[in-house]
Amino acid sequence: MSDFSAVDEFLRDACGTHWTGAVARVEHKGALAFERAYGATRDDALARPVFVDTRFDLASLTKLFVATLVLRDAGEGRIELDAADERGVTMRMLLAHTSGMNSGADYRLLLDRNIEEFVATEPLVSKPGERVLYSDLGFIRSEERRVGKECRSR
Repeated sequence: MSDFSAVDEFLRDACGTHWTGAVARVEHKGALAFERAYGATRDDALARPVFVDTRFDLASLTKLFVATLVLRDAGEGRIELDAADERGVTMRMLLAHTSGMNSGADYRLLLDRNIEEFVATEPLVSKPGERVLYSDLGFIRSEERRVGKECRSR
């Protein structure tokens, strides 16, 4: 079994300062190599200890898959990470949350709108590359650009 002491130390030290709780699980060739729970579910009187089977909200999990596909396509030469669109926004900026796009939108107000068109035309809240602003809209835009005509190989 590999030595996971550095992972264990990092998670123990960060717990309570960077997040309230975490679970680390590493498998290798189908066998459990390391598993440990850290901290609590929250930072208040309702906190409960985290166990290895504690469930966490993974609402932004799709960002992992979009980023993986974008980077795969870039690695295979199908898209260019630093090619800017008409607003000066690059795929790299979209992935790094530095595109200048707003964090999100009230999606209840967009029921009759095309969301891809909305994210492509919604005014930026800062200049591209100027600052980090976590953006759900940016990841919608990155997937739209990834599968759209503007990022296809010519």
